[in-house]
Amino acid sequence: MRIIILMLHTFWNRITRCNLFAAGKVLKGDEDPGPTLAEVQALLSEEFRGLRKILRKQALVVEELRARSGEAAKPQRQDRAGEGLMQMASTFFHLDQSLRDQALSSPQRREAVFLFWLQLEQLLDREDIQMIREQGVPFDPRLHRAVLAHESGARQLVVTEVLEAGFIEGGKVRKPAKVILGPATNEQEIREEKML
Repeated sequence: MRIIILMLHTFWNRITRCNLFAAGKVLKGDEDPGPTLAEVQALLSEEFRGLRKILRKQALVVEELRARSGEAAKPQRQDRAGEGLMQMASTFFHLDQSLRDQALSSPQRREAVFLFWLQLEQLLDREDIQMIREQGVPFDPRLHRAVLAHESGARQLVVTEVLEAGFIEGGKVRKPAKVILGPATNEQEIREEKML
């Protein structure tokens, strides 16, 4: 834009130096009569050609910048889609927790919730997102953020309750799960020993 303004300024200076506005005045012998009309037209067409070249170059630069910004915007849109899925999964996690607390939960409702979880986890898998919501698993400081620990002196602490689900996206922990810890029961210790 500065280049165009500079070119217009130069163009204006050349026009005003031509003395076209003094055409009705009588010229003295020493004064330069200035360029003729044909010379002014040639100057103007040359200036316009120069401006067109500059505008074409700037248009190419603008197109390249738009293409680059469009490429940069695509990952952001994907991040937003993943972010939206994580928010929806987190909201459904809280809804599921509240339904479990109610005594009115029927087998049909539990099955509907289970089917919804399956579909939601498939969507999350497509976006390479995993949800951290398991209970009874050993505490992992990378995946969990302990809010409360019952019997913190226990030999092995496990997740007894998940207060807020966490997420792993692309192999990286995006948000650790907020959990309550407790001592491992004998059943959990037996399960862990079988896994080892």
